[in-house]
Amino acid sequence: MFTFTGRGVIACAAVALTAVMAGCSSDSPAGAPATAITTVAPSDGTGSPPTESAAATSDTGSGRPPTETAPEAAPRPLSTFVEGAGYSFGTPSSHIQCRVSSSTLACQTRGRPHTVMTDSLCKIRLGDEQGRADLFGYLEGGTLPCATVTQGEVYVSPHTLGYGQRVTFELTQGIAVTCGSATDGLTCTDTDPSNGAGFFLSVDSFMQL
Repeated sequence: MFTFTGRGVIACAAVALTAVMAGCSSDSPAGAPATAITTVAPSDGTGSPPTESAAATSDTGSGRPPTETAPEAAPRPLSTFVEGAGYSFGTPSSHIQCRVSSSTLACQTRGRPHTVMTDSLCKIRLGDEQGRADLFGYLEGGTLPCATVTQGEVYVSPHTLGYGQRVTFELTQGIAVTCGSATDGLTCTDTDPSNGAGFFLSVDSFMQL
């Protein structure tokens, strides 16, 4: 059994206080900045914290789904548009109807006549075409598109070239023409850039390209 006198208690207390102060001191000089604390972001379940790009593109509670870019539609195969000995297609609105033979790509807007520039007329029926043109394309083996008046039947294709879709036809005069459908109209162009020929057709306009 140990007995402490009052003086002994004071001495022990002084020793203990000195030990505590020594333990609280550091090698850094007084006033040195505190060590930075690194915060770890919560995991997204994959074992790694979310990246900045992921955080930037995530929904922040707007209530709107994330925006996605629709992939470009692939070209439609030619076999999709076979009709008899040739091919045909119409636009989704049915306002433009096209038929393709070995040397002709002709598109009708029957019931919706166009007034076009004189230089764009085929001059097949002189005096009748201006103000009444409703047949357009590569006609009678021509290598440049033009506009004229429908002669004969009105046709309606059983096939549709959807908006954003395109198809290519090869004509015997040595040109290949790609037609693409869009909400504002039909664009058909020669696949050879050196020719630079083509046309744009809608229900109220026709333009050579």
